[in-house]
Amino acid sequence: MVKKIGNFINRIGIPTFAVGTLLVVLLIAAGVMGQSIPTLISDILKRVGMNGLLVLAMLPAIKSGTGPNFALPVGIEGGLMALVVCMQFDFSGWALMGASAVLCIIFCTKGRSAAATAGSRRGARSSGTWGPCAFCCSWSARPPG
Repeated sequence: MVKKIGNFINRIGIPTFAVGTLLVVLLIAAGVMGQSIPTLISDILKRVGMNGLLVLAMLPAIKSGTGPNFALPVGIEGGLMALVVCMQFDFSGWALMGASAVLCIIFCTKGRSAAATAGSRRGARSSGTWGPCAFCCSWSARPPG
């Protein structure tokens, strides 16, 4: 039995095992303290999905050689700006999500095209910003439920 557990730990890796064990211990402790386990699991899955999409949104910037330190913050700021503008025009629900996604793409690609026409390398760097921007808008503006 100990050998099977050791093989399992070697196969998935010690860090993965440690994080999984911590998660199980925390869920058990939360259940003992009276927290709603289905709500906790739902929140965990939402955060994993949100962070996973942000990681995927960084891929174009990494593949283009610019790195995530430029594209991700610019994309998130563009998404938040588009969301605030659409909220000021009293959009809600799916209209808010669609309009903010379109605006964020315009905000993030406008800087890219202006820089590219000026002959700057900055235009090439901002090519990966629309992904995090669109994700930020769609996650914040999604209808409840």
